[in-house]
Amino acid sequence: MIIGIMLGAYLASRLGHFFLGRYFRRLSEQQDDSSATTINFLKNGISFVVYFVALLAIVYAIPPLRSLALSLTAGAGILAAILAFASQAAFSNIVGGVFLVLFKPFRVNDRINIGANYEGMVEDITIRHTVIRDWENRRIIIPNSVISKETIVNSNLADRMICKFLEVPVSYDANLDQAVEILRREVMAHPDFLDMRTPEEVAAGAPAATIRAIAFGESGMVLRAYLWGEPAVAFAMSCDLRLSMKRALEAEGIEMAFPKRKLSWIQADPGPSRPLAAPGT
Repeated sequence: MIIGIMLGAYLASRLGHFFLGRYFRRLSEQQDDSSATTINFLKNGISFVVYFVALLAIVYAIPPLRSLALSLTAGAGILAAILAFASQAAFSNIVGGVFLVLFKPFRVNDRINIGANYEGMVEDITIRHTVIRDWENRRIIIPNSVISKETIVNSNLADRMICKFLEVPVSYDANLDQAVEILRREVMAHPDFLDMRTPEEVAAGAPAATIRAIAFGESGMVLRAYLWGEPAVAFAMSCDLRLSMKRALEAEGIEMAFPKRKLSWIQADPGPSRPLAAPGT
């Protein structure tokens, strides 16, 4: 009897997954990350409901367990309070998961930052927690109630392109116009850089890569390059350009700024000299 209930629960769960996936197949073929998020959440919800019902059926099918459940239900005053307190966190996680799926602050495969501590790609959203894979290939399991209270930075929500800043300090003695052209040339030569100019900007002759002087640094002018690209490659692109920019600036005789200190050494005045005393005096 018990084996039959568990087998039936397993088959019902698998059938629910199959029909749900078939229903959303058209959206999945269109690579809709929003539908993938909904599918994952509903699959987890179906499994939870099916196995919970199976557990109740097993308890009802075994007379000793049924008698125990009835006796506990009869004196459910204190037990209900204990269960309500114990299930408060679980219920808040379920509600948080429902809100995440309904309002979609992020979806499966989005690159997000959760507060100031967690960053990575969303792998799964269950009724209890969200799974994030960080850049060291570790899985971060965050309860949905915790995520609902945090500030979320989503790099893929409305636009799949991001602009990464790369700042280069250049000596005040250098030819700044030449330095700007060198940095622009290196940015435009990178294969992952994307030209995000509007048709109007192209017609006006605006450069594809933007380089701006943003600050007077302690030792030189700070030039900022604006790197447009896919979130998956933007970090690697900035690392590549740090190397290529330094090499290009050195090849053109442009000195990068670095802290310089001028030290002055002043000898202390020994005071007026006194004549040496004669021997024997």
